[in-house]
Amino acid sequence: MRCVPYPKMEFGAWFILWLVVAFGGYMISVFITIAGIVFWSIAPVIRLKQNKLAKQYIRMQCITFGESFDVVRSSLTKGGQRSMTQDYRINTFGLTQKQNQFVSANLPVRYCKLYIADTPTDLIAINCEAMIVNASAMEQDDADMIFGYYQEVNGCTDETILWLGEPMPPKAARKFFKCYPDFDAITDKLKYLLLSAHSRSRKSYEYSEKLVNGLKILFLIRKHPGISTQTLTELTELPLRNVQRYISALQVTGEWTEYDRSLRGWKLFHGFSILYGDVWEEDSE
Repeated sequence: MRCVPYPKMEFGAWFILWLVVAFGGYMISVFITIAGIVFWSIAPVIRLKQNKLAKQYIRMQCITFGESFDVVRSSLTKGGQRSMTQDYRINTFGLTQKQNQFVSANLPVRYCKLYIADTPTDLIAINCEAMIVNASAMEQDDADMIFGYYQEVNGCTDETILWLGEPMPPKAARKFFKCYPDFDAITDKLKYLLLSAHSRSRKSYEYSEKLVNGLKILFLIRKHPGISTQTLTELTELPLRNVQRYISALQVTGEWTEYDRSLRGWKLFHGFSILYGDVWEEDSE
């Protein structure tokens, strides 16, 4: 995986070519001249938009498969690695313009955004803190798809689902939804519901972030025996004390991490990790 320059359309050569064709032959074609004037009048707008995208995104290219995709710059750490980002977003489906405006006025925090889904699949594909779904605007097959999805994941999601009207979720899936007869039933308490959803999502995010940091430290110790605490701090971009706490937590969970004085760094006992199955493989032999 490598970073490549974000693609921008270069207008300089085309502009010179147009000047030569249009005016070098004393306006050899009036159509070319007029079309060029129209195009070059909007070219600065196109370039400004490209510059804005280049500041927001980094183009990543997979060398193995030759595929390219964009990554938000804010989701990358100083070392260029992808960091966890929380989605401050409220999704809605099937609400009227007035209802969406009411939701927008009651967002839990100022940096939270409202996303109006066009299709039911967007409700599953696009992460959010909470979603408000007008079920009457949805086909039965689409509703069954959503019910089946949340039954399959068994509620292992962060978002709060406010389900309005019919069709209602089946009894087996109803525990994953907050069901109300219509939008009017939640207007008085919408702010509280969205704040509760934001708090729940934030707690889940913080837990996931700690879990990822712990796994990252375990991976670095396993891959680089004798790695120092200072190096772990630099690679994970965590404070020194936090790295020490994570190592202590790994020891409590059964990962036999120990400090090797000869290597002046951390390593796993005989290089075995419970999480990676090394201990069980050793026992099976």
